[in-house]
Amino acid sequence: MMEQLIQFETAKLAREKGFNYKTYNFTVNADYKKQVFLCFDMNRAAYPLEATDWNNFEKGGEKGNTSIPTQSQLQTWLREVHDIRICINFDYINASHFAYTYRIIYNILEGKGGKKYSWEFYEEINSLINQMTWYNKYEDCLEQALLKGLKLIR
Repeated sequence: MMEQLIQFETAKLAREKGFNYKTYNFTVNADYKKQVFLCFDMNRAAYPLEATDWNNFEKGGEKGNTSIPTQSQLQTWLREVHDIRICINFDYINASHFAYTYRIIYNILEGKGGKKYSWEFYEEINSLINQMTWYNKYEDCLEQALLKGLKLIR
């Protein structure tokens, strides 16, 4: 099973927000027609390219390229770099259907210097409560949560 890559619009926003993790996947902005360049197969045998920060042409990427991380890579970056935690929940509907919702929990910056306080000061965005939205697929729900999480970054 292959991990889900984020959508191009999400990748562009991640680039704008400073995403800088190395990835194996990228696209060229000028030529983007739903084409993602994969730099390895699942056995990492077909392509000799190394993981690169494609968003930063000074560190191996080329100008105009956009890194296309997996959903889990972007989720990790949001958590580790910006203290934005994404939780996917599901509700059982019947034997073959689930409804997925997300929660985004993030610190509120308080005080003059933007000093972070403890988790006593946090906000939560819940797709079901705030937007009355749920999703049929886990990956679709996570994609929307990632996009919403990116929009929280100032």
